[in-house]
Amino acid sequence: MPTILVIEDDPQVLRLLEEVLRSLGTVLTAPDGQVGYEIIHHHRGIDLVITDVLMPNREGLSVVRDLREWDPHVKIMVITGGDRVFPADILVDVAKISGADITLKKPFSIEKLRSEVTRLLDERHKEMAGKG
Repeated sequence: MPTILVIEDDPQVLRLLEEVLRSLGTVLTAPDGQVGYEIIHHHRGIDLVITDVLMPNREGLSVVRDLREWDPHVKIMVITGGDRVFPADILVDVAKISGADITLKKPFSIEKLRSEVTRLLDERHKEMAGKG
């Protein structure tokens, strides 16, 4: 079963994502980028990281850049709603440049999330099968 790490500072969104994704794999959660970064380095075998961008302690783009260097094969999804200073469109572009495989702007539908997560996990599975 694949392992998905969700990094999101809004507790309600984090719980919703965990609940929705539970049927697709084992779901680990982190309330901010720093905790997420620590989980990444202590838990081998994460297949997909879903991270918000604007968070306390460590923002998501930093996690994406470090994760891409540390494990270039892990799949990364960035979700963001942006804010008044950093609109979502700009953050999405920066996330792609930083190494995200896919980006979703908040609000997004549960169906879209599940579809994209399934696609990324399928890609990851095929890549890992090709290594064996």
